[in-house]
Amino acid sequence: MKRLFDIIFSFFFLVLLAPAFLLIAFLIKIESAGPVFFKQKRVGKNESPFYIYKFRSMYLHQHSPSELGPIKHNHALVTPVGYILRRLKLDEIPQLINVLSGSMSLVGPRPCLFDSLKDMSISERRRFNVRPGLTGWAEVNGNVELTWREQLSLDLWYVDHQSFGLDLKILIQTTVVILRGSIRNQKAIDLAESHSRSQ
Repeated sequence: MKRLFDIIFSFFFLVLLAPAFLLIAFLIKIESAGPVFFKQKRVGKNESPFYIYKFRSMYLHQHSPSELGPIKHNHALVTPVGYILRRLKLDEIPQLINVLSGSMSLVGPRPCLFDSLKDMSISERRRFNVRPGLTGWAEVNGNVELTWREQLSLDLWYVDHQSFGLDLKILIQTTVVILRGSIRNQKAIDLAESHSRSQ
């Protein structure tokens, strides 16, 4: 059911948002030098590699992802158009292609860099038992306001409690996050961390 929902939802919105794709691509191209899309290798289900796609929201630079860390929408390297794209999560729209192709799902732990694997235990790597998501439990409970360990705890809580109903709840809460911005949900964080300690 989840995979069928992913296919129908992603195909419908790729068609619906096609005009927005063209407008965003045009704005990115006229604003700063560089490609329209940002492409990066990430860890997928069962730790298999895949490439994630986003609209480019930053000026071209030589910094590595590990050096930069989490990027908020008001980061110095984020372009003016990128600020709007990141604030409204529009930079993530191309990942609907990843969802349609099956390398991602609408809901799941956000796909991380391979460098992150060295900081995870065997138990924590069950994070990769599911497809990475366009949005997830960590994203609706703090997102960039969370530490890496808090994100990981929330992701593991999701993996151990996933259901179609929870996915629908996350999708609805994602729209709220887009409108109001990211806010830490300490209750959800504490619950997830307690769950992680019990494993």
